[in-house]
Amino acid sequence: MLVIPETPVYLDDEIVVHLKSYIEIKEQWKEPTDFDSPLLAGRGGKHYTTTALEISFKKAIIKAGLPQHYSIHSSRHTYATLLLAKAKNLRFVQKQLGHASIAMTSLYADILPEMNQNLANAILK
Repeated sequence: MLVIPETPVYLDDEIVVHLKSYIEIKEQWKEPTDFDSPLLAGRGGKHYTTTALEISFKKAIIKAGLPQHYSIHSSRHTYATLLLAKAKNLRFVQKQLGHASIAMTSLYADILPEMNQNLANAILK
């Protein structure tokens, strides 16, 4: 079962354009595109299970030649860290990740090493 967060998640405009194109293709193929239908359907048109997503992710990692220790979970950490670096707003990151607790978000969103150096340099200026 897919849980849809009550808090909206905002997407980059370019991604939205691609998603809309994909949905148009799904409509041409006579696949369901209503709110409850999965965007990417698994077997039988059902939502992917967590295990199926992890297996697909691992296959994509191998095919891309990336380190095999990468996971969906580590990607979520990376997303949170990069988002924090760009937005500089932990509350925004919390909303994007759908966390109820900002303490949980702080576990996900780390500081990039170059940010530490920049801050250290800025102290004396």
